[in-house]
Amino acid sequence: MEMTSSDKAILGLLNNSKIIPPNDIIQKYTVASHNDVELLVIKVILNIDINDKGQRGDGERMLYENNFDAYKLSETILKKILRPLGLLKKISWGVLIVIDASGNRIIEHSMIKN
Repeated sequence: MEMTSSDKAILGLLNNSKIIPPNDIIQKYTVASHNDVELLVIKVILNIDINDKGQRGDGERMLYENNFDAYKLSETILKKILRPLGLLKKISWGVLIVIDASGNRIIEHSMIKN
């Protein structure tokens, strides 16, 4: 799927250190939208492995210990990227997915629901 102009704008702002401070465990962001951001998926790929074989919540706890907060990141994306770009009116649903270096899905956090 080819990136839309909205995808490129969002990705550029995600990688702007003045908007979202760098976090040393984030390897990269990817963005994909459908119908020019009617559905938005932001994937955060980490450069560390999270041991998800422990108890439920251990992976999230490890992320917090590494100063990674998915909820705070979602709020920042909404307030500093999507709202200023005027995209909230177009998005009907969005999700932030956090994946560790081994490809394990650690968090799937809904950002928007109408």
